[in-house]
Amino acid sequence: MKIITISDFPGFRTGYGRVIRMINRGLIDAGHTVIGVAQGLQTTVCVYDDYSVYDYRELQTLINIFNPDIVFLLGDLYRYQNIQMINKNFRLVGYIPVDGEYIPYNYRNLINKMDKAIAFTEFGKNEILKYTQPQEIVVVPHGVDLNAFTILPHKNVLKKAHNLPEDSFVVGFVGRNQQRKNIPALMEAFKKFSEGKDNTYLYLHTPTVEVGWNILELSVYYELKGKVLTTAGYTPNTGLDDEGMNIIYNLFDVFVLPSMGEGFGLPILEAQACGVYTLATDWSACRDLLPPEQRIRIGAKFTIPHWNVVHALIDVDDLAEKIDKAYRNFDLYNKPTEYRERVSEYSWEKIIPKLIYEITAFSKPMEEPYPYYAEV
Repeated sequence: MKIITISDFPGFRTGYGRVIRMINRGLIDAGHTVIGVAQGLQTTVCVYDDYSVYDYRELQTLINIFNPDIVFLLGDLYRYQNIQMINKNFRLVGYIPVDGEYIPYNYRNLINKMDKAIAFTEFGKNEILKYTQPQEIVVVPHGVDLNAFTILPHKNVLKKAHNLPEDSFVVGFVGRNQQRKNIPALMEAFKKFSEGKDNTYLYLHTPTVEVGWNILELSVYYELKGKVLTTAGYTPNTGLDDEGMNIIYNLFDVFVLPSMGEGFGLPILEAQACGVYTLATDWSACRDLLPPEQRIRIGAKFTIPHWNVVHALIDVDDLAEKIDKAYRNFDLYNKPTEYRERVSEYSWEKIIPKLIYEITAFSKPMEEPYPYYAEV
């Protein structure tokens, strides 16, 4: 089949960049012809991993020339609303994140016109079905590269090599510096937990200044001078390669994702693949990925402006207590082999065949071509 895939540029070290890279390679290895489309390219077209990637502005021209069998979307749907204006003579498949309760109206028409919607989680599928009626809907989670993310030996030696005390206790975070990630709540919880504990550190693998907070100013506000570590020079698109990320995860004793809402949460899998005890908000996709005892209690829910999606705020005291329990009873929580085994079902070797099948197999015949006009 001829397939156009639309997402982040596969060379970007973002979550979507990582996922679309694996999907494109899987489609090509299965014998399909793939053309990538990405937003924000500095050129009209480039070559990545032996296939062409075009700027998103070229999509209509590509569809006219390439005449694809399938157009595949991965990512937040607000980025791709103008696809509704393209004359549809192809199968449209969406791999859709849902990071809270409610599907905004301006997403619904696009989802309803999909030949298949693939949800990241059962939470996402349930929300999609509350508000839309795609032709088909299935659940296929993201995967994790168990060859790239591994348990490294001698954590104390690794810490010393990175200028940390060998007996230090490191609470870690990996993610964008944006409102949804709720970094201030993590800092507040860490402050409560770390009082009187000189060997505790908070490692934030996030840009120090992006669309969220100034990390330096936050650390001053929460009186965490000398306690907060960041990755020098980190930006969302450049990031670190898998080897560098594997080292960072292995520095952590506890990994925390305190997000207000997650479409999936790849770091939850990656941290556990590295054998790290993991905590995340008891909301949205995180509920599918962690047992109840590793979910942070919700303190409140709120509706975000413009999108009207319901997100959740963690109970800071509950997070501080959970970190403290892991600190005081580390032998009970330090089970790297168990955490890694838990995520083995998410290995890309198992996930990619499922994804390729769902992207290319349909239970219903394709309808006659029709124009894709947005509903008012």
